[in-house]
Amino acid sequence: PPPTLREAAARAAPRPLLLIASTDQSEEEAAARFIAGGSPTSVTVWVAPGGHIGALGAAEAEWERRVGAFLDAALGVAG
Repeated sequence: PPPTLREAAARAAPRPLLLIASTDQSEEEAAARFIAGGSPTSVTVWVAPGGHIGALGAAEAEWERRVGAFLDAALGVAG
């Protein structure tokens, strides 16, 4: 069987992962934190507003800042 998401996060380390969970769904936040527990040093969780896929629309400036900073760091882009 395929690995669980938590196992996959651990196997991906040390590559960084960003999980964006919804503030509107406590189960989603709990799941993201559980997955991150597989590799707490390489997985970042952002609990964002806007529902399951609405963070960009609900908090565009924060989304751009957080996701942009994550990608810059992950790709080694000097800021």
